[in-house]
Amino acid sequence: MTKTTRYVAGSYLEVDDLSGGRKLVLVGKDGVTYWDAMDIERVTPVAIHPALHPVPRGNLREWVEQTGLQRALADLIAHCRAQLDPRIETDPLFVGRALWFLAQAAGQAGPGFVADTAVLEWAIGQAQAQAGNALHVHERVASFMAAHG
Repeated sequence: MTKTTRYVAGSYLEVDDLSGGRKLVLVGKDGVTYWDAMDIERVTPVAIHPALHPVPRGNLREWVEQTGLQRALADLIAHCRAQLDPRIETDPLFVGRALWFLAQAAGQAGPGFVADTAVLEWAIGQAQAQAGNALHVHERVASFMAAHG
């Protein structure tokens, strides 16, 4: 039997996406499940299994401080507000995912990274795609369950 690891509720967790990549998720209130979309009407929490190779990222403040992404977060907030994108205020998973992609861009760019508009738009697009993929998976599971339930 696999030992259950508890994570801090509401913190970010990086896990395998079962398609050869990684994704960012939010730990559920119970500490043993995660949410990969904020639409609680369409998705259900998923168990955090060691096979997903979970890597804790902490809450937003901790993660930004540990990675030095304060400027990237400020730029993301300013950009989304200028675009009147409400997700910057209402969707912590969107914010985390966009920042996660900005962190990848910063790692490739090296010291002195500044996210310009093109990089910010790219990160936002990647965050949207990851959210869309999560919803698609949940829709497929729901269809399977309806057909075999």
